[in-house]
Amino acid sequence: MGQAHRLEPPRATASHASTTSLQPLCPILTGKPTPGTYRFVEERLRSLAPDDGAPPTAETQWCFYMVGDNPTSDMEGVRRANIHHMGSTTQWRGVLVRTGVYKEGDETNGAHVVVDGIEQAVEWILEQEGGAQLPPAKKPRA
Repeated sequence: MGQAHRLEPPRATASHASTTSLQPLCPILTGKPTPGTYRFVEERLRSLAPDDGAPPTAETQWCFYMVGDNPTSDMEGVRRANIHHMGSTTQWRGVLVRTGVYKEGDETNGAHVVVDGIEQAVEWILEQEGGAQLPPAKKPRA
């Protein structure tokens, strides 16, 4: 998911809205690193989390991971999400991969780790989450 722009009319109260007048369009930025993208991901993943029967409390810890190749958008979104959640039990961790935009020596923008690719990113995340391991890779059919 990258950045996207769309134009929307400005929001108005009922007393200021006019059905006969044209209103200028306001640019809206969506995608990474906008806060709405990260809040949407959080809400969606929370809704998919296994339900152990106990309602979440203020002590419930949530850790989300962003795997991306772009420090400017992917890792910046992680940085902003952590600022948003400062003082809470929610955190984001950035995993920067060397498979695209990022090149060795570039600024990482606070990524927690830099790895070679997606497989290494998943392995690192599983280690962070209690040492789970990936199943062995299937051999391609000849």
